[in-house]
Amino acid sequence: MTDVFYTILLGLDGCASIGGIQETYELKDENGNQLNGEIEGYAYEYFQESE
Repeated sequence: MTDVFYTILLGLDGCASIGGIQETYELKDENGNQLNGEIEGYAYEYFQESE
């Protein structure tokens, strides 16, 4: 499951494909701050370095 969650987060950040399609999504937090471009580093740190 770790790899699945990691891949989904990378897909939302535009760094990987989801279902064979690679797109860039506009992600914002509850305050309207842009999240794109930041997810990859946090996802790697959380899912890959914690193992």
